[in-house]
Amino acid sequence: MGLWLLAVLAAFAPEAASGDARLVVERSPGEVRVTGVYDGPARDGLTYRLTVEKEGASGRSRSAQSGAVRGDTLSTSAVAVAPGDRLVVELRIEEGARLVAADALDTRIER
Repeated sequence: MGLWLLAVLAAFAPEAASGDARLVVERSPGEVRVTGVYDGPARDGLTYRLTVEKEGASGRSRSAQSGAVRGDTLSTSAVAVAPGDRLVVELRIEEGARLVAADALDTRIER
């Protein structure tokens, strides 16, 4: 089980990260759950947007969640996946039109 978990973590390593935003990814059979987290300083006017896109043999899906930053855990999104699916996730933290922090991943689901 431990080696499997390490393989999953390596497969979901973020490709781009800046500031205090991060994606927490959990995988169970047939599903990936992504949580957006902001570890930066609290201040009024911060908003977030978590976008999850999946493309594979079963088709394409896209979901987006957004709102005001209140605390460190922002939003969680779950998506059904199968081997070979492509998963693209982006988390953006903004203050007005200014990007404060971001994290993203783009990966292909394996076994």
